[in-house]
Amino acid sequence: MNKKKTSQGIAHLLSLIVLSVLILSGASAATAAIKHAPAGTTAYTGRAGDEHAVPNGGGQDNLPVIRPDGYHELLKLPLPPAEAPVITRIPTSKPVVFLAIDDGLIKDKAGRKFIADRRWPVTLFLTDEIIAGDYGYFREMQLKGAVIEDHTITHTNLTTLPFEGQKKEICATADSYQKKFGVRPRLMRPPGGDYNQDTKKAAAACGMHAVVNWHSKVNGGSLQYQEGDKLLPGDIVLMHFRKEFMDDLKAFQQQVKRDHMHVALLEDWIDFETASVALNSGQN
Repeated sequence: MNKKKTSQGIAHLLSLIVLSVLILSGASAATAAIKHAPAGTTAYTGRAGDEHAVPNGGGQDNLPVIRPDGYHELLKLPLPPAEAPVITRIPTSKPVVFLAIDDGLIKDKAGRKFIADRRWPVTLFLTDEIIAGDYGYFREMQLKGAVIEDHTITHTNLTTLPFEGQKKEICATADSYQKKFGVRPRLMRPPGGDYNQDTKKAAAACGMHAVVNWHSKVNGGSLQYQEGDKLLPGDIVLMHFRKEFMDDLKAFQQQVKRDHMHVALLEDWIDFETASVALNSGQN
């Protein structure tokens, strides 16, 4: 009887030792992953299937999240008193690019899943009349970390409108999205990238911190650049909800990997509160 109890005790002790080794090995691996992540990054340690573990640009590839090291790395864009600045990039040397998707015409569920599976944080510049029939598609993206921004009511060329007409296009969209999505946009993109002085004034009057254009774009399954032949750190990348959406997403993914970049959230790299610094207006 005593021998049986002794054997059971030894077996239990061995089980505890094995379990402890496994736990310590897992903790060491996680610690090593964080220790060896590049400066300014957080290693991905979320569990498989945990959709909210890390809202990052790595997703299934287990790439590290890259965020600013501190306020000194943020682009300062407080609410402008008169004219909203125009930006096409974020000034940084870190390997990050920002995906901003326009309009909302084709509501491709496969494309939405593609983005969610990779945990890409994306900015959506949506046109209100285009998405009015299916706000739910974009609410689902918002729940996965997408940020909804302003792309006017009707997608008209703003430069053909006077100041008051431009203001209506921008302000009414911001008002609508605050009701539909629960958050008021702080950035706007002019349809086609076309803007003038009245656009910048109207954007500021509607509470927009910046007019956002782009430095690279994805169109028809290929990338086009305003500078060089690859993605550059800080690039804002234009894409559209079109029938080629999946082709564009795959082309973008391939280029991101080729250029050793990471998808980051544009709004994470902007300081909307602190006093502004000198900023050169970008051109589309």
